[in-house]
Amino acid sequence: MASGRGPRTVAFEIDEDVLARLDEAAARLGATRNGVIRDALRRFLARAASPGDVRLAPKPSSPRRRLVSFKGDRELMAALREAAARLGVSVSDVVRSAIADFLSSQAGQPGQR
Repeated sequence: MASGRGPRTVAFEIDEDVLARLDEAAARLGATRNGVIRDALRRFLARAASPGDVRLAPKPSSPRRRLVSFKGDRELMAALREAAARLGVSVSDVVRSAIADFLSSQAGQPGQR
């Protein structure tokens, strides 16, 4: 990874239906997909002090998956890598879990299916 101070990019696979729900939530909140992913990660990482504190999302299982990327600052990416190592999973697993956690917290919000 480059040593500059600029944003870092992470790519991960996600089921298309989950991505559609994420994009709907971002639109409802008036936010970008990147912004929602970063906020979801920050919340998830704050609770991920130990493996028992979080529920990990399953790996994408749908044949309809998309490769998605997002950018984050150096501190967020370092915390993401540290959490993945501590939990014994991939960075992508942590990102998908943060998104799943965010979407479940949005269930029942106005405008939500």
